[in-house]
Amino acid sequence: MNNIIEGNTNRNDDLISRLHGIIRPFVLRRLKKDVETQMPGKFEHIVKCHLSRRQVRSNNCTLIISMDLLLTRLKSSLILF
Repeated sequence: MNNIIEGNTNRNDDLISRLHGIIRPFVLRRLKKDVETQMPGKFEHIVKCHLSRRQVRSNNCTLIISMDLLLTRLKSSLILF
């Protein structure tokens, strides 16, 4: 740590390269050419469900607070003009 503070970059570079050498086997990096290109496309399934009463109340409260904040900001920006 003292080397970093004192600006001894040679020591820092050595330490960084040693750390990279230790970490390198654990880092997963793949190039696009190495990844299978013949995989089937993704499918998206939309499943609609009803919200519980608690979720509806929470959603409504969030909506009201957001709209109030938006209106407050809009009013304050109109006053400035």
